Amino acid sequence: MDMCLRENVPFPEKIQNAPDLGFGLLFFYQAFLDLVDCRQMGMALGPIPWTAVNDYCARYEIEGEQAEILHYHVKHLDAAFLEAKNRK
Repeated sequence: MDMCLRENVPFPEKIQNAPDLGFGLLFFYQAFLDLVDCRQMGMALGPIPWTAVNDYCARYEIEGEQAEILHYHVKHLDAAFLEAKNRK
Protein backbone atom coordinates (compact mmCIF):
# COMPACT_ATOMS: atom_id res chain seq x y z
CA MET A 1 0.00 0.00 0.00
CA ASP A 2 1.37 3.41 -1.00
CA MET A 3 1.49 5.97 1.77
CA CYS A 4 1.33 9.75 1.60
CA LEU A 5 4.77 10.81 2.77
CA ARG A 6 3.57 13.94 4.46
CA GLU A 7 0.88 12.50 6.68
CA ASN A 8 1.86 8.82 6.76
CA VAL A 9 -1.64 7.75 5.73
CA PRO A 10 -2.72 5.71 2.70
CA PHE A 11 -3.47 7.48 -0.56
CA PRO A 12 -7.21 7.73 -1.29
CA GLU A 13 -8.67 4.80 -3.24
CA LYS A 14 -9.20 6.96 -6.35
CA ILE A 15 -5.50 7.81 -6.47
CA GLN A 16 -4.29 4.30 -5.70
CA ASN A 17 -6.39 2.87 -8.53
CA ALA A 18 -6.09 5.72 -11.01
CA PRO A 19 -5.89 4.56 -14.64
CA ASP A 20 -2.63 4.88 -16.52
CA LEU A 21 -2.68 7.23 -19.48
CA GLY A 22 -1.73 5.64 -22.76
CA PHE A 23 1.47 6.77 -24.46
CA GLY A 24 1.02 10.25 -25.93
CA LEU A 25 -2.25 11.02 -24.14
CA LEU A 26 -0.71 13.14 -21.38
CA PHE A 27 -0.49 16.07 -23.81
CA PHE A 28 -4.27 16.03 -24.34
CA TYR A 29 -4.99 15.67 -20.64
CA GLN A 30 -2.68 18.59 -19.84
CA ALA A 31 -4.39 20.72 -22.49
CA PHE A 32 -7.75 19.85 -20.93
CA LEU A 33 -6.47 20.87 -17.48
CA ASP A 34 -5.14 24.14 -18.92
CA LEU A 35 -8.52 24.87 -20.54
CA VAL A 36 -10.84 23.80 -17.72
CA ASP A 37 -10.99 27.33 -16.31
CA CYS A 38 -12.16 28.73 -19.66
CA ARG A 39 -15.64 27.25 -19.36
CA GLN A 40 -18.65 29.47 -18.82
CA MET A 41 -20.23 29.28 -15.41
CA GLY A 42 -23.76 30.19 -14.50
CA MET A 43 -26.47 28.08 -12.96
CA ALA A 44 -24.48 25.08 -14.19
CA LEU A 45 -21.06 24.46 -15.68
CA GLY A 46 -20.91 24.93 -19.43
CA PRO A 47 -18.58 23.16 -21.82
CA ILE A 48 -15.12 24.45 -22.67
CA PRO A 49 -15.72 26.78 -25.62
CA TRP A 50 -14.41 25.81 -29.05
CA THR A 51 -12.77 29.24 -29.24
CA ALA A 52 -10.72 28.53 -26.09
CA VAL A 53 -9.34 25.34 -27.64
CA ASN A 54 -8.69 27.22 -30.89
CA ASP A 55 -6.80 29.95 -29.00
CA TYR A 56 -4.78 27.25 -27.23
CA CYS A 57 -3.87 25.77 -30.61
CA ALA A 58 -2.82 29.17 -31.91
CA ARG A 59 -0.73 29.89 -28.81
CA TYR A 60 1.19 26.62 -29.10
CA GLU A 61 1.27 26.60 -32.92
CA ILE A 62 -0.82 23.45 -33.21
CA GLU A 63 -2.27 23.29 -36.71
CA GLY A 64 -4.11 21.11 -39.16
CA GLU A 65 -4.84 17.53 -38.20
CA GLN A 66 -3.10 17.93 -34.83
CA ALA A 67 -5.47 20.80 -33.96
CA GLU A 68 -8.47 18.69 -34.97
CA ILE A 69 -7.23 15.83 -32.79
CA LEU A 70 -6.74 18.21 -29.84
CA HIS A 71 -10.28 19.56 -30.30
CA TYR A 72 -11.59 15.98 -30.38
CA HIS A 73 -9.83 14.89 -27.19
CA VAL A 74 -10.61 18.04 -25.20
CA LYS A 75 -14.28 17.85 -26.24
CA HIS A 76 -14.56 14.22 -25.12
CA LEU A 77 -12.62 14.73 -21.88
CA ASP A 78 -14.84 17.70 -21.10
CA ALA A 79 -18.02 15.74 -21.83
CA ALA A 80 -16.90 12.97 -19.46
CA PHE A 81 -15.97 15.56 -16.81
CA LEU A 82 -19.36 17.30 -17.07
CA GLU A 83 -21.21 13.98 -16.98
CA ALA A 84 -19.37 12.97 -13.81
CA LYS A 85 -20.08 16.38 -12.24
CA ASN A 86 -23.78 16.14 -13.07
CA ARG A 87 -24.04 12.67 -11.49
CA LYS A 88 -22.96 14.07 -8.11
